[in-house]
Parts: sequence; structure tokens; C-alpha cells
Amino acid sequence: MNIVLLSGGSGKRLWPLSNDIRSKQFIKIFKTENGGYQSMVQRVYGQIKSVMPDAEVTIATAKSQVSSIINQLGEQAGISVEPCRRDTFPAIALAAAYLADVQKVDVQEPVVVCPVDPYVDDDYFCALKRLGEQAASGEANLVLMGIEPTYPSEKYGYILPESQDSISRVRTFREKPDEQTAREYIKQGALWNGGIFAFRLSYLMDKAHELIDFSDYHDLYGKYAGLKKISFDYAVVEQEKSIQVMRFGGQWKDLGTWNTLSEAMEESCIGEAILEDTCDNVHVINELGLPVLALGLHDVVISASPEGILVSDKERSSHIKPLVEQISRQVMFAEKSWGSYRVLDADDYSLTIRVTLNSGKSMNYHSHRHRDEVWVVTSGHGRAFVDGRIRNIRAGDVVAMPVGCCHTVFADTELKLVEVQLGEGISVSDKEKHQIRPDSRCFGGADIRGIYPVQVNEELAYRIGRHYPEIIGIGKAGAGQGKIAVGCDVRLSSSALKKALIRGLTETGCDVVDIDRCGTEMMYFAVAHLGLAGGIMVTASHNSGEYNGFKLVRQGAVPVSSDSGLKELEQLCTASLGEDGCKDARHGNVQSWDILNEYAEHILGYVDASKMRPMRIVVHAFNGMAGAVLDVLEGRLPFEFIRLGCEPDGSFPCGVPNPMLNENRELVSRAVREHHADMGIAWDGDFDRCFIFDEEGMVIEGYYMVGLLAEAFLAKHRGARIIHDARVYWNTQDICRRHGGEAVLCRSGHSFIKEKMRQLDAVYGGEMSSHHYFRDFACCDSGMIPWLLVAELLSVRGLPVSQLVNERMALYPCSGEINTRVESREQAEDIIQRIEAEYGAGGRIDRTDGLSVEYADWRFNLRSSNTEPVLRLNVEARGDRGLLLQMTNELLVIIRS
Repeated sequence: MNIVLLSGGSGKRLWPLSNDIRSKQFIKIFKTENGGYQSMVQRVYGQIKSVMPDAEVTIATAKSQVSSIINQLGEQAGISVEPCRRDTFPAIALAAAYLADVQKVDVQEPVVVCPVDPYVDDDYFCALKRLGEQAASGEANLVLMGIEPTYPSEKYGYILPESQDSISRVRTFREKPDEQTAREYIKQGALWNGGIFAFRLSYLMDKAHELIDFSDYHDLYGKYAGLKKISFDYAVVEQEKSIQVMRFGGQWKDLGTWNTLSEAMEESCIGEAILEDTCDNVHVINELGLPVLALGLHDVVISASPEGILVSDKERSSHIKPLVEQISRQVMFAEKSWGSYRVLDADDYSLTIRVTLNSGKSMNYHSHRHRDEVWVVTSGHGRAFVDGRIRNIRAGDVVAMPVGCCHTVFADTELKLVEVQLGEGISVSDKEKHQIRPDSRCFGGADIRGIYPVQVNEELAYRIGRHYPEIIGIGKAGAGQGKIAVGCDVRLSSSALKKALIRGLTETGCDVVDIDRCGTEMMYFAVAHLGLAGGIMVTASHNSGEYNGFKLVRQGAVPVSSDSGLKELEQLCTASLGEDGCKDARHGNVQSWDILNEYAEHILGYVDASKMRPMRIVVHAFNGMAGAVLDVLEGRLPFEFIRLGCEPDGSFPCGVPNPMLNENRELVSRAVREHHADMGIAWDGDFDRCFIFDEEGMVIEGYYMVGLLAEAFLAKHRGARIIHDARVYWNTQDICRRHGGEAVLCRSGHSFIKEKMRQLDAVYGGEMSSHHYFRDFACCDSGMIPWLLVAELLSVRGLPVSQLVNERMALYPCSGEINTRVESREQAEDIIQRIEAEYGAGGRIDRTDGLSVEYADWRFNLRSSNTEPVLRLNVEARGDRGLLLQMTNELLVIIRS
């Protein structure tokens, strides 16, 4: 069922808490179970989801309220935005077109339209559900909800039903009457008209096309300003012959005045206030942070906010609107999509405001022509971006922005600051928005990654969406051919980037399968499993929270890398976007898809769960998305999970989501020992890599994991090919010989490994960097399949993890990867040449990936990083740790001299 909530209001009747920007439905006065407060819109949305969890909610509103809705509900509800106010029929028609053309709702589905701000119990929403079901039955084109009146009100119109049945045909309608006429209506069995309607979507779309000349949602939106102002009652309800009304006798209040609002308050005071015992029926709402004292008052409401102070007799409070209209001053408080602000002080040459940015939010990148600004950070931390330069900021820092400079701020946590504006004629209109242009430095060889919002931002995401279809062959010439999977990790900026990316994709005519928050491998799986044309994951993997980026694949989950389209995408995205770009007349469809259970079923297919023995396993997700997968797997496997950092949280309270860091490894090691666990597992942020710890808390290096997984696969697929990288591989080759497999050398990097696996139909490929690839997983890497296979090996062989690998570590000791920073890539190449001249003559040289030199008892690989001026050295030996140390030290002396 689809529910459309009408959110309007100018904010006069509940002054000073409401204003032209903050209408009554956004005032937080209703107490929650945790002791906080929620607004009407939050309360109603929560009630809908409690009674009808599967209901899709869309809010029809004006532009001025969008920021407040996003601030209070996030991305939970759809929003149909009116470009300007045109009364309820145009608003409902636009919302219906939004459902049909943007959300792609089946036109036979029922839609219920109701106000956003009734004060009701849950039985009202149960009645809404029945109202929608009645509309779906087709007995009438239009079904209204009539409220059984509790007094003769002059505020509502009246519905006169043909009978007193719970559902009846409508006899007639009556306008808002005077009190005496209202009494007569009630005697005739009339019901209040609460503005609640239900219909099939097809009915309203037909009506809209009958009364308005438009083709689709986007056409209607463009013509909206020219539409006639007319109510839904006049345009549709009173003209309809096939119409029913359903009675509702439960609690229903319109909290449109201070008198009715105070009746709904659970406590007499909200905010800092003291009422003397001599007060009776007095309510105080104080947002100023200054104490309010009340003595000897009766039937009074007191409200204080940055907008002003109201002291009123409750009965007289309904008459404040004409008095409020005499007040002319700037808005003193407002909610924005990024947080809120409050004016502290204002004079002719300065304005001081307190700004609160919510965690993960940022302002627009903007400048001012006539004023300087200064920020003083009072709490939290984030990043300021001023004229192209970024700096970290925290409590006590001061940021100065002279007139004309471009600036924004991003909140890594809730960030509070005091902003002082200095200049003559300070005005809200003195603001020029700018785009942060895409930065080509974020394009790498295998993905796109950089600091948000300086290098990676919504504009770049949008441009990727506009040009990616062309890169994978469904662009200008064939827009809309095929669907694209889009997922995102838990980072604070990921949701906004995903939204911009989807907007770009759908504007080219592409359909999108939105799998929402997930791990990167779940995007790979969705593309392969659902047979999609491609996929994009918004993630920065193991990087810290200020980073974000994109991983892209084409059909079959084949990666898009620098040699297969990523370089071309960079050129398209960093060039100026043409006026038309690659837009298509057809807007693509967005389909939400929960891929988790299908994905979990697939990865469990790699093991025999019946062979698993009970185990205690420490799991650390570092606040990434792995925890959500464990929730599904836990009931299917005989394991006790000791959970660390398994709550997805984009602020990463457990630290940088990178298990390669020593401090992070120590957290897992200590937990394994403390809980006497059979093993430990740690994942990076998008869980495409896992790291295994033995029962003593020692991490198993990725090199030995490759051999362990090769053994696991060769036990099931004897004679299969195993792909390995060039850094260290003697152990892997030995295991393949022992178990009847064929080891194949390949250049490191996911695109090379995956390509080689597809060419040779290899069952498994592994890198010492802990990336593991699986043929039946579209040759993609997974951070979940490896630990499942290790757990199966432990169960079948009855050995602890340490005994599975210690023998191999003794047979083929390795140095691990040792990094040395150099001044430039040219210097790195000079060093590699010197090493080759020194050691190449006596050994066998291989240049599959950098420089490899092999002797009878030891070998090494030295290669330059693709992304930074760093040399990476790996050394291994045959059973001689002393020789390993000797040769490692010799090489490092030359490299670092």
C-alpha cells in the first residue's frame, strides 16, 4: 500500500515555535520512550511503520519543508516536491505522477492520502489500512474517511452519508458551517471531512490527465507553476458519483492551536521552566535555554523560542495569526538538510549564529560577495574546505573566510560552531553556490577513491552515473538497455553519493536495481546472480571515514579498470558536462532489492554445514557491513560469535576499518585469547577481505591463506587450476603439486587475477594481500567464503588453525611485505635496476609483476606501487629462517641506502 502524507502550513498559529520555514508538524513536543522528543511528522511516520511495515510512504510538500523532512526522517520516505503552492488537487496529482512515473508503482495499487499532522492512536492507521483495502476492492472509485464528530466544529467541512453503516455511499457534502448549522448536520448523522482519501492510482492518474494537459511526472513538474489553484474536494471529490465514506470513531485531533496542542502534551513543561503551585492548567515550551518562572497563572500557555515569546490565555491563543502577521523580522531558527541554525545576535554590521551540523552532513560549497565569515568550533570534529584547501577542525579551532572565498564544512561527528558574519547589509540572498569540480587524482587503476567532498562528491557521482552506461556499451546509442546494480557501504557520505549516482544513471534511461547498504561482494553477486548489465558500489573499502569512492563492474561482474574503461570514464567525468550530456527522454526505473538472503544462501553453498562442528569465533567487522551478514548466517551454523564492532556505523567508532593496522589486529588477538576462541576473523569496511587469527591470536598471513584455500578447493576439485600472484608463491605451488592441482602465476591486482581465472577456468585465485577469488562467485573476491572454508577444514580435519598453517610457515618462511617510501617513481625504477644488476646474474629472473629473482633456496619480488612512490619487497626461503632474515636485510640496505 502507498500512503501520501500532505505536508503544508505556513507556521503562524503556533508562533513562536513555528515560522515560515518551520511548520507545526516539525516541532518536537511528543515524548519518546528514551526520554527525548519527536515531532508530529516523526510520530506519524513511526506509527505508520509500526502498523503497516510494508507501506511505502511519500510526503507531498513544498520546497521550503524538504530540509526539515530530510533532517527528521532522513532518506526513509519518498518526497514529492511542489515547485510552488497550488492547493491540494495539483499537489496530489503531482504525487500520483511521482508514484507512477518515478517510483514505478503499479497503477492498480491503492493509494491513501491524508494530512501529515493528525494526533491519533494506532487504530487510526489500522483504519487507513482498511480504507486502502476498500479502495482496492473497486466498489467505488473514491473512498473517504469520515471522522465521527465530538462537538459542532466550525473548522471542518461535513460529509453526509446515505446510511449509518460503517461503509456507506455519500449523499452530499457541506462547507464549513457556523456552530448552529454544525449541530444540525450532526443530528443528520454527518461526519467531519478530515481530508483523507483512498483510490486506485489509475483512477487519480486518469483524473489528472482529464483536468491537466501533461505527459508524465517531469512534464507536470515543469508546468506546475501555471496550474490553477484548486482543492481536491472541489476538483475531484464533489464531482465524483462513485464515492463511499468509511466511519472512524477513534481518537482524532487537529493540533492546530496552542490550546489543542497543550492538551496533547504529556508534561506541563518542556525546556527550562518552574511553575509555582499556584499555577493551574499552565503549559510551557521553552527553547531559549533561559529559565522561565510562572506564578499564579491559570489556563495559560507560555512559549519561548529565538523567534519571540508568547504568553496567552489558552482560549485566546487561537486568535494569534493576525497579530503574528504584524511581526516583520528575519527567521531566527531553521532546520536544514544538514542540521540547524539559530541566530544569537544581530546588528547593522554583524550577525552571529549557532550552527549544528549532523554527523556525516555538509553545507553547500558557497561564497559571499559582501561579507566576511569566521567559524569558531565549539564541539565535535570535521573538515573545512576553503578555496580548494582542506583542513581538519575540532573544538577550539577558528576558520576565517574573507569575502569572495568559496567554503564548506563537513561533519565527521555532530559538529557545533559559532558563525560570525561581518559586513554591511548582511542578507540571506548574499550566497552564491558553487560546484566542487571532479578531481582526476581520485581515479586509480582499479577503482575511484578520494577524500569526500573535496575529491569525491555528489557532482562526481552524478557524472559517473551519466557516463558509465556509455563505458559499458549501453550509453547514447542504446540508453535503457539493461539494469545496473547500485550499492553503498556504511560511510556517512555514501547515501548522498548513491542518490546522486542513481540520478545520473536514470537520466540516461538506465534502470537501477538499488541494493542499498551492503558489502562490495554483494554488488558483484547481484550483477552475476540477477543477470544485470553492470554494477557500481559506493565504497572506500578499508580507508578512514573521510574517504569514499566507487568500484565498477560490467556484465558478469567483470571489473572496469584503467585498461577497460576507467581511463575513458575519467576523461568524460572531468571534462565539462554538456548541456544535454547523454540524457535520454526516458527516465529509468529504480527498483529496491534486498539481496542479502540470496547472497547468504549462495556463500553457504561452498561448504557442507552438516560437517561443521560447534566453535567459538571472535568476529570484528570494524563497524562495516559484515555484521549484517553474520546476523543471517548465525542461525544456519553451529558457531558462537563473540561480536566486536558488528554494528554498522559510518563514523567508525572502532577506528579505521582496516585489519592490516597493527593496533586493529591486536584488538582481535586479545579477544581471541580472552574468550579462548577457536579462531578470530576481521573484515575491512566493505568486507571484501577477511583476516584469520588462530586460537592463540596470531594472524595468518595472506600468503599461507592462499595455500590453505587451494588445499580446500583441490580436495573438492582435484586437478583444478589455482591462480596465485608473483610476490611469494612457493608454498602455494607445493600444495598444488601435493594435491594434484595446477598452480598458475599471474600479475597481482584483481582485474588481472579475474581475467586469468576466466581464461583458464581456474577454480580459485588468491593474493597475499588477502584478496581471494572464486570461479563460482563470478571470479570475484569475497571476504565471507574464505573463513567458511577454513571453518570447514577445521571441522573435517579436527585440528586447530595453528596446526593447519604452522608446518607450512616452517617449510616456506616469508618476510611479509616490506614497504619503503621513495622520492619518485623514477627513483624507484633506478633502485630496481640496481637490485637486478646485483642479484640477477646468479638467479632466474621473472618480470611478471615487478622484478622477481629466484635462487635454489630463496627468492624475492620487488615492485613499485601503482598508486604512490613506494617500493614493496617480499622475500621467501625454503625452510631456512636465518637465510630469509639475512637476504631480507641485505636487500633493504641497498634499497634504503
